[in-house]
Amino acid sequence: SKQTAVNIPTVPDRLLKPQLCPSDGSHQLLHLYESMTNILSLCALSRSCNPGYTGLYNLGNTCFMNSVLQTLFNTIPLRRIFTKNEFFKFVNRHFLNI
Repeated sequence: SKQTAVNIPTVPDRLLKPQLCPSDGSHQLLHLYESMTNILSLCALSRSCNPGYTGLYNLGNTCFMNSVLQTLFNTIPLRRIFTKNEFFKFVNRHFLNI
């Protein structure tokens, strides 16, 4: 019986891998979150509609997708995830280097 040698590749040292996000990533993410919520609040005020009652812009072939997204984002458990207090619990902490 003839045996064939199998070359097993070496595993790279992941500690040498550069960071994807600077160490202040959580601060940047919080700033982005606050900016987006401010923009959404201003848009809702300019339309004089309550959150959950405004529709998404329909491109003609996206009405089903828009209705699914609007339904998901107005379910209570999913809305709670995107509140400021809960948001960071669900963010990939490895990415943020926290």
